[in-house]
Parts: sequence; C-alpha cells; structure tokens
Amino acid sequence: MIDTPFRFESELSPEDYQKIGVLSLRWSHIDHVIGNCLKVMLRLSDEEAIVAIFPLSTHQRLDHMKKVAKLNGLPADAQTALDELRVVMTGIQYVRNNVVHAIIVDDETEGHVFHLRSKERSLTKAEVFCYRGIDQLRRSCGLVPEICARPQGC
Repeated sequence: MIDTPFRFESELSPEDYQKIGVLSLRWSHIDHVIGNCLKVMLRLSDEEAIVAIFPLSTHQRLDHMKKVAKLNGLPADAQTALDELRVVMTGIQYVRNNVVHAIIVDDETEGHVFHLRSKERSLTKAEVFCYRGIDQLRRSCGLVPEICARPQGC
C-alpha cells in the first residue's frame, strides 16, 4: 500500500481550515468586486469586461484602476480608499498566495510550513494564522465601493 502524501491534514485544526476557507472566499469576492469597479470606471458592458478585465490579475486590475483614476480623477475620499486598498491587497496577496498555492512541508527547524515553491518562500503556521489578513480583507471590502463611480455591483 502506498502511504498518503496528505500527512499534514492532522496538523491543521478545523479552525485553521475555516480561516483558510474564509481567506480564499473573501479574496475571490473582493477580486470580483475590484473587477466590477474597473468595469464601471472604464464604462464597459458586462460582456466587454469578461473579455478585457476579468482575465487580469488583481494586481493588474488595481494598476489599471490607478491609471484610469489618474486620467479621469476621483473624489478625494475615493482616491484615498483606492490608495489604501492597493497597499492592503499587496500585503494580503503575499499571505494568500503563500497559503492557497503552497504545499505544506515539514521543515526541520520551523515544523510544518506553507511552502510556495515558485517563489522559493515559506510561511510558518504561526505567521499565516496570526496574520490579520482576514480582518484586513473584511475592512477592504468596505473600501471598494468608495472607489466606484457607480457603486452598483461593488
């Protein structure tokens, strides 16, 4: 019989799995909302946005929003929200990607770590679960509507 490669499963508590799930779902929702906001800023239809916006990464969407805001201007509170959202999402993306796209390996000094081979970096369980990324995601969700010229869909 072949041993299962999923030896890490017992190392994560139900609460750990719940936090990972919340992080993933909130990220996906906020990413979708950011796409909708860019769609509104560019005055695109849903069909056009599916082709032009939704294939973009979160970073690319936020970068385009910054460029469009520079061209067309935003109210001061919306510009502040966009600037803050860009910073917050960069930090959260670091942790989110290092969890969602990682493998869990047993490190000799750190114990079980989330290892992202493509970036050659690891985060310990303590770094992941002590991180306030989920709380920041919750707060970011409130920032996004302020950026939209028309908050419908945001």
